[in-house]
Amino acid sequence: MIAARAGVTARLIGWGLAIGWMLGLGLAVMSVAWPGPAITVVSETLCGLSLSLPAAVVALLIFLSNGPVPLVIGVAIFPRVFRFSRDLFVKALNRPQVLAARARGIAERWILLRYVARPAWAPLVALAGVCVSLAFGAVIPVEALCDLPGLGQLAWKAATDRDLTLLVGLTLLVTTVTLTANAAADIVLESSRA
Repeated sequence: MIAARAGVTARLIGWGLAIGWMLGLGLAVMSVAWPGPAITVVSETLCGLSLSLPAAVVALLIFLSNGPVPLVIGVAIFPRVFRFSRDLFVKALNRPQVLAARARGIAERWILLRYVARPAWAPLVALAGVCVSLAFGAVIPVEALCDLPGLGQLAWKAATDRDLTLLVGLTLLVTTVTLTANAAADIVLESSRA
């Protein structure tokens, strides 16, 4: 049962993570590259809305509007990626190396690539491990409400039917995936420090 449904959940989580990361990183880069009140208001409003709406409510709204279901996972991931990456980028822009590079006349896009994006990639990889856990948490109401035959729907049905054997198996699977994602992120983080 688990193997037959894992593909649906993997695709949903994969597309959702891609959407969340594209929105989060894109808005973070825009807010750092072109700081201003308009981008700040838009980004903080979007983050506040996506943080305050539970995944089940977003899933229901997208389901009723026949929207793309992976967007629900993206909405759950987006504010964490945006805030974390924006804070990393702002800290990197306040370093003395950036001031020296600007004084030497280096173009802003090269400053962003060399002095901001390069040091930030390792912490962002670590955040990716956490995002996998968040995506698994959001997939249960999404698949249950949108009637997708994945692991989330299976977990929901197992919980309502009190099938403890299946719930334990699903819990072990999610724990294994979460630990693997976090271990991979730790390895990348440690290898970048060496």
